[in-house]
Amino acid sequence: MQTHWKWLLLLVLVLGVMTACKSDDDDKATPPPEDLMAKAADSLDKATSFRLIIRPQGAAVVINTGLIDEGIELNKAEARFASPDKVRASVSVRIDAVTQEVQVVAISDRQYIQLPILTGDNWLVQDFATGFVPEDLQSDEDGIGAALRAMQDIEYVGTDEVGGIAVYHIRGMVPAAKIRSVTVGLIGTQEGLFKTDVYIRRDDTNRVARIVVEEPPVDEASEATIWTIELDSYNQDVTITEPEVS
Repeated sequence: MQTHWKWLLLLVLVLGVMTACKSDDDDKATPPPEDLMAKAADSLDKATSFRLIIRPQGAAVVINTGLIDEGIELNKAEARFASPDKVRASVSVRIDAVTQEVQVVAISDRQYIQLPILTGDNWLVQDFATGFVPEDLQSDEDGIGAALRAMQDIEYVGTDEVGGIAVYHIRGMVPAAKIRSVTVGLIGTQEGLFKTDVYIRRDDTNRVARIVVEEPPVDEASEATIWTIELDSYNQDVTITEPEVS
């Protein structure tokens, strides 16, 4: 009986040591959140191309293009960026409660839109995201990488999955002025700090898989807008050409 208790005690001690070692290994395997953010920012700055899928929830996001007096409500945008200065996007919007697809091309400082209900198959030279230029996405001052580097009060939340991909989850506050490029120029608020969650791949690339931004309500009667931005398809061959304007 005494031998039995000795073996049981030994087993408990071994399991305890193994658990402690595993905990130490896990801690060592997780880089500091500041290092992860720096690597993620570098990967964005160096990418030759990537895709963004942008989904706002909560308070309506209204885009004033000048084509319609009451503006256009944003549902979702899927954009391809080709470095250094080209973006092509398909944007789902609501106009008078009817869903429409807007095609947008931005090359350098020129924007073109095609909206079947108004333009048919023709392209117009028209700003869709006023003040946005594709170079903003990798700008040293205003790019997505710059937004990640500007994050304050950084905290490591833990591990998670995005679309089946293992990620690190990091949270912090980002100045509103730095967030604009993350939403391809569609966000409206330009002041304050936004709570931002960043999900970074747990592989050798440390690329950003998702960014979630909480845009505060404009007043007490409004609700916040939650921007979810998925990023993928890094460094693929992307060809974006200038549309022919009728």
